[in-house]
Order: sequence, then C-alpha cells, then structure tokens
Amino acid sequence: ATFVLREGSYCFYADEDAISPLWKGQRFPLQQCVSGWVMTHREPVVIEDIFADPRVPADAYRPTFVKSLAMVPIRTLDPVGAIGNYWASPRRLGQQEMDLLQALADSTAVALENINVYQELEEARLETLQRLALAAEYRDDATFAHTERVARLAQRLAEQLGLPAAQVSLIHQAAPLHDIGKVAIPDAILLKAGRLSEEEHLVMRRHAVAGAAILSGSNSAVLRLAQETALTHHEWWDGTGYLIGVAGDAIPLGARIIFVADAF
Repeated sequence: ATFVLREGSYCFYADEDAISPLWKGQRFPLQQCVSGWVMTHREPVVIEDIFADPRVPADAYRPTFVKSLAMVPIRTLDPVGAIGNYWASPRRLGQQEMDLLQALADSTAVALENINVYQELEEARLETLQRLALAAEYRDDATFAHTERVARLAQRLAEQLGLPAAQVSLIHQAAPLHDIGKVAIPDAILLKAGRLSEEEHLVMRRHAVAGAAILSGSNSAVLRLAQETALTHHEWWDGTGYLIGVAGDAIPLGARIIFVADAF
C-alpha cells in the first residue's frame, strides 16, 4: 500500500507498507507516475499488467516486485493525493475491493481537511494574540522595535544554547507575547515619565499575572510557553524577582532566555 501527497507539480510518496522498499520519501513529476495520472485526471485506475499499460513508467517498476496495481484519488474534485495498492502477482481487482479503497481515500480526505482547518484556526488564534501583543507594545513603543528585537535575540540565544530547532521556534514565537499583560495596566502608570511609587510598582507587576491569564487554557505549545513566560519573565536568578520568587534553574528556561533578551 502507498500514500501519496500532491506537492504542486510533484507527487510525494509520503508512506508505504510493502514487502520491499519502493519509493517512500521520493518525489516525481505528476506526469511521470500513475499517482500523478490519477490526480490530474481525477479518477481511479486499475492496471492488471503494469508492463502493458502506457500510463506506467515500466523502467521504474521493472526492478520491483509489482505486477498489478490500483490507485484512487484523495478528494475527487481537487485531488490532494492518492492511495494505492500493489500486488506481486497479476490480479484482476473486483468492484468491492475498489469501493473499499475509495472509501479509505474519502476518509483520508476528510482527515486531511480537518487537519487543515485546525491549522488555520491555530494560525488565526496565534496571529490574533501576536497582534494583541503589538497593541500592548504600541501603547509605549509605536515602532514595535522592542518586541521584534526581543523575539530575534531570544531566538539567537536559544540557537547558541544548542536547543532543538522546534524549541527555538517556539521561543521565537512566544517571545513577543511576554508583555501582553500591559494591556491591563492604566496609561497613568504605564506611560508615567518619572519614577513609580511603591503602589504603582505593585500595579505594574500585575501585568505578569494578567498576561498569563490572557494566554491561559490553550492547547497550543506556543501559547503554553507564552503563558509560562508571561508569568515568570521577571523572576531573578537570586530569587528576588516577582511574582513567584523562584530562583536559578527553577525559572523556566524559555522565560530565562526571553528575560535576558528583554533586559538587554
């Protein structure tokens, strides 16, 4: 069995389950493989003898075990891929088997669509919060330069620490949200030109807990890190920071990185 995804003008053989390796991980132009024919013509194909059908690139199949195949499109109207079966001996496929293969492709189409919808919703949610972070930044820095610098520096620090690429990306995306709680601070305190009083300092510190509250309750890895960072990015190594008063390695690594970038 093979699972092929369409990538522009190419077929990407994303996965396979076969008695010997075929083309998993490889890409071919649409016009050079049967799965490409299925996607461009938007219809299934059954080939009892692969060496007797002009749609099959025989030279590619000659070293393999494949003698017969069936391939169906994933989403008929605008195919996004194809699912196929191969056989090591000549086989005439019945309608029931083709219906089963098409049903599997239809279920896959629904699953892929759900993934796309979820990704779009997640991207929209993250973009909304990023824009909210910019709105908070705009209140005391109309250039947004600070937010952009913190994100860029945090990314570079994470890279220099040798963190995995996925974690570096999360830190880069979460960094602009570290001060999102500033939207909850009155302008009289946030924009005050002189020194803050003790009472005003206490109000100002609330931006950490406000930011964490805004970001709470998400399943997104970025927003969970952003919540943690918003709450702890004013903790100090010696334990004299706020709000929790944790020290040293007890401060989450992402918060430490973003705190250094923020202070610099």
